[in-house]
Amino acid sequence: MSDTETKQENRPEVAPAENVHGANMLTKMSVKTIKCKPKMAAADLDNKQLWIARFTGIARGIKEAIGNDGDTVYGLTGNFKGRNIETGDEFTSGVLYLPSGIQESYLEQLDTLLQKDKNSSLILGLDVYAEPSASKAGYGYSARQLIQGEADPFAEVNALLSAAKDIPALPAPKPAKAK
Repeated sequence: MSDTETKQENRPEVAPAENVHGANMLTKMSVKTIKCKPKMAAADLDNKQLWIARFTGIARGIKEAIGNDGDTVYGLTGNFKGRNIETGDEFTSGVLYLPSGIQESYLEQLDTLLQKDKNSSLILGLDVYAEPSASKAGYGYSARQLIQGEADPFAEVNALLSAAKDIPALPAPKPAKAK
């Protein structure tokens, strides 16, 4: 056995696409990229809804791209986590594409926030369901909003500072000089 083989055998095994949180990292995330199977809802007409995914995160921007069919599509940019409910696999990404009809609500809300303040962000959490429909695909999507609201970009940092020990308090601001 050569030195190279020995060194490689002693290395711990690490999944190549895993990040520090144990979730697979994706360049873009959608129901399809996290390997959900919405067609299962079309096959089981007795099942009114099939819970297929949970998405959580903070949206900070909107991305414009060209879809597979040549149409313009829009995605949310920020920090997102998605879970395939069937497999339990978790994924993270900086871009999230939600199913049509659901995505537009979040795009509109984020766009409104960004028009007021370009540093705004939107917290989101939702469960996505597939359900039988008369559409060509045989299924459609619905969602249950878990959380949503404007995010404070400094809330987490301020909470960590408040909980930390041995950090001196900031002095009170100096009064403004009279003109």
